Amino acid sequence: MSLNKLALFKITAVFLLVASCSKQVPKQSDTFGRPVKTYDVSTFAKFSSFQGKILEKYVDFPEVSSGQTNYHIVVVLKKSNGEQLAVTQIHASQDMADIVNSLEKDRSYTFPNALTNGI
Repeated sequence: MSLNKLALFKITAVFLLVASCSKQVPKQSDTFGRPVKTYDVSTFAKFSSFQGKILEKYVDFPEVSSGQTNYHIVVVLKKSNGEQLAVTQIHASQDMADIVNSLEKDRSYTFPNALTNGI
């Protein structure tokens, strides 16, 4: 991933994380201006099963020196019908961070099980 793409992804991920803190789930846009809906993990876990491909994933590890124990995660995926959506969690556990890290970019999975199994 080039430096510009990485920087753009980090900016997008931070934007998604900040937006996910609001009470209403706002519509987001991808880098091409297409709407991307954002869901927290607990809402996403209630979805009916579907096939989707990981487009991007981001795990922000807490700094040990700060005493934080919460991870921040963002997963952007594309459903088989072409719809893109993002799943975020601000106060994710290490188990959730490990699950996200185990998912491979550009690989298809059955969701929400792939993201919620084991939590």
